[in-house]
Amino acid sequence: MIWGIFDVKIENSEFDNNYLLDDGDYGGVIYTLQSNYPSKLNISNCSFSNSYGAYGGIIRNIGNNFLNIKDSKFIVNIGGIGGMIYSRYSNITIHNSEFLNNESIYGGVIFVANSNFTVFASLFLNNSANNGGAIYIQSANMKFNKSDFINTSGLKGGFLYHDAGNISIISLIF
Repeated sequence: MIWGIFDVKIENSEFDNNYLLDDGDYGGVIYTLQSNYPSKLNISNCSFSNSYGAYGGIIRNIGNNFLNIKDSKFIVNIGGIGGMIYSRYSNITIHNSEFLNNESIYGGVIFVANSNFTVFASLFLNNSANNGGAIYIQSANMKFNKSDFINTSGLKGGFLYHDAGNISIISLIF
């Protein structure tokens, strides 16, 4: 598990079967700390699968941080809140990535609050949650462009549960 305040690039790597023994408020693989010094996490051409974290099956991202994900796959990850990412007060950009069979209670793939969030040219397939089959938004600014959301399901919001914030949607397939 990666934990702390950092400026990190993760490239051409595979992460499989990562679990937390403690159900505390951590991500299954990566936990960025809230600090006056922003962390920068760049993930490129990676695969994350079969992981669990109470707050983000893969990543818990809190504070003045920057998270960039490109050309990566996230398969069968489970989070109590955010199947793949739990993020607050951050800037997130996702480009050309795939999210398959992830699940949680809030946001099958992503739970995002008080953040700026952009998704471009990505695939969300077979993700589920009680609220927000793919994404749960709470007071966040979101931009979706040229992405596919296929067979996402939720009791409230099959694709998206939106609490507050601005959303821009361009050229999506549902």
